Amino acid sequence: MDIEVIQHHRNTARFQIRNILMDSQVRPYDHLVEEFLCFYDYNGLAATIQNVKSYINTMTNQDKEQRHLQLQLVTQR
Repeated sequence: MDIEVIQHHRNTARFQIRNILMDSQVRPYDHLVEEFLCFYDYNGLAATIQNVKSYINTMTNQDKEQRHLQLQLVTQR
């Protein structure tokens, strides 16, 4: 299957992906954006944005888990 890449559309998708990542305080590394652009090439913008949001949710939830310590009360009898 051949996929036609329209550079203007791809640049627009790149811009949107980077903005979504930055707005969510996830660093938009070039390799990460390129991975999402490869997904975009096959699945379109709507599916890519959903994929980015899912990735952000995963990253921010992991981040929260790492930042918080759970304290347990130990009682002695």
